[in-house]
Amino acid sequence: MKKAFKFALAAMAAAAMTLSCTPTTTEEKEVAEPLETPEYAEVAQKIEFAKDNTLGLRSIEFTESGLAIIERIQGVKSDPTERVIIEVRTYTYNGNVFTITEFGTVTVTTSGSNTTATVTGSDGKPVSEPVTVPEKQDGTGIEALCRTWVVEETSITIKGGSFSSAGIGRTFRGCNVDAIAEYAKENGVNITEQIVGYNVKSISYTATGTFLIDFESAEDFKGEWKLGGFKADANGVLTSSFDYELDYELGNSIINANASGNIVIKDPKCVVTINGAISSGSTTYTTAIEFVLKDSAK
Repeated sequence: MKKAFKFALAAMAAAAMTLSCTPTTTEEKEVAEPLETPEYAEVAQKIEFAKDNTLGLRSIEFTESGLAIIERIQGVKSDPTERVIIEVRTYTYNGNVFTITEFGTVTVTTSGSNTTATVTGSDGKPVSEPVTVPEKQDGTGIEALCRTWVVEETSITIKGGSFSSAGIGRTFRGCNVDAIAEYAKENGVNITEQIVGYNVKSISYTATGTFLIDFESAEDFKGEWKLGGFKADANGVLTSSFDYELDYELGNSIINANASGNIVIKDPKCVVTINGAISSGSTTYTTAIEFVLKDSAK
């Protein structure tokens, strides 16, 4: 794993050697590394299965940074209340074959206008199903954004109610949503739902428009994102507004089911701000959550 930063020692030379010697001093200087193209950017894709497929799958997405996002249908497929389970695993790619940890292999072949996925599970029996492959987005900033990020720190600002116009705020190392919810409660924001296990492992954006928050133990949040359009300043800093909407009624009081915000990419970091709200009795508080992210490959 590459480190996010390189450190160089800069020596301050000693002066002339006369009666005494001036000691050499050193200082550490941070050198920013540009974002590299993710390992699987070229082969990243999403395959969507027909609803009546024999595998009980809705989709599999192979992300730019090597995650496999699997959506399984739980229960009877004809049941309108069927539930989709989201599983996040890792994969490797070799010779047109995706190998997913603790799942099996997937081979995607296209003939004319027809695309087929052949899935081989732990039983060793290949099953082929027709699939569709959504188009990937491109354009300014897409390659920089679309990867898996880890959270260095998270800041939250809460306004409304009896708080002053500046509101209250705190910065946390990493991102433990449980701790953020507890902070809100300690300051009089009454969150009635139970928020347990929402320690963020990573946040991913993909070129097919998928937005994923991968938690240590809670059910992962998956949805879709839309950009307002990146603009670059004279220093190459990319900025865009964005919106997201989570699938399957996911979300909680801290990370809402749908929200808008901003993305700023300044190599090698990405800062994502999400504007949301917390309803507490008859009071609605506005929130701004800022994630400082670094490339998971660093």
